[in-house]
Amino acid sequence: MSLYEYRCYDCRARFTLQRQMEERNDPATCPVCGSAAKRIISVPQDWRGVWRQPRDAEVLRRTKEIWE
Repeated sequence: MSLYEYRCYDCRARFTLQRQMEERNDPATCPVCGSAAKRIISVPQDWRGVWRQPRDAEVLRRTKEIWE
């Protein structure tokens, strides 16, 4: 069983359910309002995509100084 993320059509709540792979695209019931919810595809928080250019060394150095 895997975790899948869903979003409600009505209240826009996001929630996760543990389901079988065969059931992943089936509509889910929203735990907040009880309406139908559709599965959404989540992207990891740190994913930058292929279009993002690598950062300049000077920018990385300044960023590091800010966080230390």
